[in-house]
Amino acid sequence: MPAEESYQLVEQRRYSEALAQQKGKEVKAIRAAEAAIAAHPHKPDPDSYKMLPSTDSINGPEPLHLLVAVRRVQIKVNGFIVKYTVRESGRQVFLEDLDLPFQYRISSFQPEAE
Repeated sequence: MPAEESYQLVEQRRYSEALAQQKGKEVKAIRAAEAAIAAHPHKPDPDSYKMLPSTDSINGPEPLHLLVAVRRVQIKVNGFIVKYTVRESGRQVFLEDLDLPFQYRISSFQPEAE
């Protein structure tokens, strides 16, 4: 992908705070997901991440328009869900949220009970 086609990744404060509370191994998987999202925001590597249905943010603080897409991926190794917004016009990806495992109860991608 040429440099002018690349995306810039920007963490939201809430996302950074949630990430700071995670353990080292989980943070590694989440950082790998960030890199995959930044490289291919519309379709991260399906071997490591499951694309979840896009969320509708019409009622949110920022309504969707044609150049914005809210996406979610679930990290297969630990079940975390990362939500992000792709802004085509500014070629930016905003990481918005980090959901804890088991919130969505997708059984085939949940971590093993310890």
